[in-house]
Amino acid sequence: MIHYHIINLPESKRRKQLVFWGIGSEANTTHPARALIVNEDHLNAALERYDNGATTRAILTDKVQAIQGDWQQLTDMTPYVKGEAA
Repeated sequence: MIHYHIINLPESKRRKQLVFWGIGSEANTTHPARALIVNEDHLNAALERYDNGATTRAILTDKVQAIQGDWQQLTDMTPYVKGEAA
């Protein structure tokens, strides 16, 4: 099954570092291991919440785990198309 991390875009831009939606009592986190991870079915059922391009961006967990260097490449990899996860 395919899994996604959810990036909090406004918070990432404010902090100038990658910020994910957190789990439990941690609303946001910069640590991928403490980030909310959703499966593809869950993501597709609520794209406006999880991958709307304005406040959130869903990124493949595999890509988050493989990133080395500039985190902005995760949010700027491809042009956003409404209704389509990265």
